[in-house]
Amino acid sequence: MLDPDDLNFYRPLSNVRFLSKVVERAVAVRLRRHVESERLLPDRLLAYRPHHSTETAIIAVHDEIVKTVDSGDVCAVVLLSSEPQRGL
Repeated sequence: MLDPDDLNFYRPLSNVRFLSKVVERAVAVRLRRHVESERLLPDRLLAYRPHHSTETAIIAVHDEIVKTVDSGDVCAVVLLSSEPQRGL
């Protein structure tokens, strides 16, 4: 059995992953703050933001369609998929 009091038991490589996660998290928090404070992302960009999801995007598209139709304009929606549809 390995002795937990022996310093040779702890390999330096096992700590690298932990340290990289801590640094990654710190950088991500600071980068997000900077991007939000400087308003570097468009308001309509819903990805990469907290509290935004696929549902938020669908609601935004639905809202635009309803506004367009209510104003009497014509609306067309094109849906693209990277996966081939089977059975159509």
